[in-house]
Amino acid sequence: MRIIGEREEESTRVIRMHCSFEDSENVFVVMEFFEGDTLFKWVIEQQEKNRPPEGFVEDIRKVFRQITLSTKAFHSLGIIH
Repeated sequence: MRIIGEREEESTRVIRMHCSFEDSENVFVVMEFFEGDTLFKWVIEQQEKNRPPEGFVEDIRKVFRQITLSTKAFHSLGIIH
């Protein structure tokens, strides 16, 4: 089992996993709580505000960059999702 928070080079883009365990049918992962909305909900809210898509494309690019960097951090830990 790997606990992400144990690495010296912690990434601020990664939610810490406290522990994991399993039974004969399930795998359970205990992670820290992250408060906030989903990217999909945010996009819908932008549309409801009648904000044109070209107005928030750069914001979406920033979020996807964070997702990509987080995925890279997981892969560097040997974690495949």
